[in-house]
Amino acid sequence: MPTGDGLLARFRPIDSTLTPAALTAVARAAEAYGNGLIEITARGSLQVRGLTAATAAPLARAIRAAVAVEEGVPIETAPLAGLDPAERADPRPLAAALRRAIANAGLAERLSPKVTVIVDGGMILASLAADIRVEAAEGGWRIDAGEALGEAAAIAATLGKLDAIAARGPLARARRPAPAASIPAPIGTLELADGTHALGLALPFGSIEAPALAAFAEAAGNAGAREVRLAPRRGFYVVGPGAGAVTRLRQRAAALGFVADPADPRLAIAACAGRDGCASGGIATRALAARLAQAAPSFLDGSIALHVSGCAKGCAHPRPASLVLVGQPDGTCGLVFAGSASAEPAAVFPAGAIPAGFLMLERLYRAREHAQESAAEWLVRLGPEGIAAALRG
Repeated sequence: MPTGDGLLARFRPIDSTLTPAALTAVARAAEAYGNGLIEITARGSLQVRGLTAATAAPLARAIRAAVAVEEGVPIETAPLAGLDPAERADPRPLAAALRRAIANAGLAERLSPKVTVIVDGGMILASLAADIRVEAAEGGWRIDAGEALGEAAAIAATLGKLDAIAARGPLARARRPAPAASIPAPIGTLELADGTHALGLALPFGSIEAPALAAFAEAAGNAGAREVRLAPRRGFYVVGPGAGAVTRLRQRAAALGFVADPADPRLAIAACAGRDGCASGGIATRALAARLAQAAPSFLDGSIALHVSGCAKGCAHPRPASLVLVGQPDGTCGLVFAGSASAEPAAVFPAGAIPAGFLMLERLYRAREHAQESAAEWLVRLGPEGIAAALRG
């Protein structure tokens, strides 16, 4: 698809899984054929930016040679499917059977490319929206919270629902809203069902340079990692590094710029590509987000969600956020309190003044009288006018 920095390629490995060697191949392809920027989306897909009409096809060939890419209707499973102790059942065999059944039925050609099926082994992806949800239950699998069915019946029921969507036209959807609760960021070390461990990391604002990704992939392979599992919230898990290697791998990731600390203030900020990577962007979102994380670390305490959006479309965080900074066509920055990027701004500021304003917010927050108050509670008490006044200094 065309963007402000060329063409963008988006793809998802089957079961969100690839090897460290495949991750290295993705990084090298992004550097050879794109601008070297690689992203993980909010739903855990990979993106390569800065392609041209001449380099898009070679990039696709390089990716397909290294990665088993999902085709047709996207079928999403949890990032640690088959390894998560919280699962009722491993969803991957059913997901594979569904892919085959959908391909045999020729449904992909009749459906919108945005139609999504989630196969969840234990309510792990409950906060992700989907057109059809297949969830493990006692006695089988439930389709859209219906009664439990055996595998064959669950596949037949899912095909029937997809066929009904397709019958309504190529743009039809059956999107069901997800609960407001969000999936936690994939940060930290987890013990898996087989007794091994996974190291969770995230990309800063969902983006990393190819050399850093390649260097980390090499370190992961040297640490004995078997797989890399992409995850929602723009992160991934490294599965199988030796117990003694996890700490060294986390330190290496942090040195390369990855988010390796669950208290990292960057986790509180969603930022799109902005002016540097999108024709609609009015501000340099990620550069601004990095400055805000540095200016106000204690204010970004995990209780609030800050959305830095290049424009009113709000691609990086479609849901309402505690605070939204929205790029305006003239390069200024609008402030939205407890809303989405498309809402009318409560105030508008020069983009260059925002970091100093957030430094003021940080100082006011740290000096507050009610020491047990979270940033979210404090913002509610301050209200839009108080926040705007603080940002003005």
